[in-house]
Amino acid sequence: MSPAHYLVDTSALGRLFALGIGRFPDWSKAIQNGLVAVSPVTELELLYSARSAGHRTRMVEVLNRLFLPSHFDDRHVARAWEIQRELTARGEHRSAGPVDLMTAATAELNQLVLLHYDWDFDTITRVTEQQSQWFAAPVSL
Repeated sequence: MSPAHYLVDTSALGRLFALGIGRFPDWSKAIQNGLVAVSPVTELELLYSARSAGHRTRMVEVLNRLFLPSHFDDRHVARAWEIQRELTARGEHRSAGPVDLMTAATAELNQLVLLHYDWDFDTITRVTEQQSQWFAAPVSL
């Protein structure tokens, strides 16, 4: 099992990079202490924004330096399907896209607190009852 305590979502990760890690001393310390992991799905979503091959390479280097890798396999995809089914039964399935569902499933099955800045995860966690935490107070960034 990973020593990580949190799994960061793109919603939080993007703000961390855009606003600068120094603006978030508590999260900076958690990252430095190896408490924050990132999933392959989140990495793919973030790397989509790369402006060139060189930029992508630098982004991968930063991700690898700052975050622990999170385990991801078919069980996580299957759980994302289950979560979507439960959301559909409640009429809330359009609130969370595939990446959010897989990220939530990854955090849940790896027993990590889902670190985010996205209301969609509040909807998901009402179904999963997993632990989640806002990266910063909603609408504060």
